[in-house]
Amino acid sequence: MYNRQLHPQEVSLAKRLADASGGKYTQTQIENQMAQMNMTEGGQTESGGVRVAVGAQPQDGTDWQPYGINQAGQQVWAQSLSSGDAGVQSYIVQSANSISNSTGLTYQATTLQYTQISMSGGLGSCFHL
Repeated sequence: MYNRQLHPQEVSLAKRLADASGGKYTQTQIENQMAQMNMTEGGQTESGGVRVAVGAQPQDGTDWQPYGINQAGQQVWAQSLSSGDAGVQSYIVQSANSISNSTGLTYQATTLQYTQISMSGGLGSCFHL
């Protein structure tokens, strides 16, 4: 398997953050979003995103989809991740980064919140954003 996997200290941190959320987020929700986020530890950044496996389908309790066959004739599997949740990721960034001195871990959201705006105008109108 390649790409982003949670480290044991991240699982502990996810539990800590879930407890601190006062029931707003579960440990599983936080872990699912952490797996999609960029995490930096000791100056080394691990990119968030889909994990890939070659050979037998992983049996780790997550959803894996067949992606194709590689040049060596082996089945390639791609992990199906839940949708990115900007609210949970924002909570993780704020909470985890505020205690990074003790954990050594910092996070960067990969799903961002956007504000929706509505505009209207005549043919001669010009808008600058």
